Amino acid sequence: MYDIGIYGLNTSLMMLPRDEVVSVSALDSTPAGDARFKEVEGGLEWRLRMKSGITVAGSSSYCWSPYVSRQRYFGAKGSIGMQPATTYYDNRIVLEGAGGGGEGVRPKCQNNAFFSMR
Repeated sequence: MYDIGIYGLNTSLMMLPRDEVVSVSALDSTPAGDARFKEVEGGLEWRLRMKSGITVAGSSSYCWSPYVSRQRYFGAKGSIGMQPATTYYDNRIVLEGAGGGGEGVRPKCQNNAFFSMR
């Protein structure tokens, strides 16, 4: 994760500040022969399993069309989707289950309260 993948991973760790990662998996994708991606990955898909039981899946890419930046947090009582997740503007969070109406929100959260879906 040299470039674009690190932004999504960092966002996930910031959104779950008191949780711990217990497993990580990732796949990178780079167009063959594309000089733009000689030193960095073109796209990355990843998954984190947290100690709390929450699973976070995300993907980011400079080479997929359209540009991709998304994350989904899966908990026992609901899930949270972010798409786009790590752009400079218009990031969107949708809560499904756990009382969420499935509409995009800009959460006012402290101490991981928005993610207490365990």
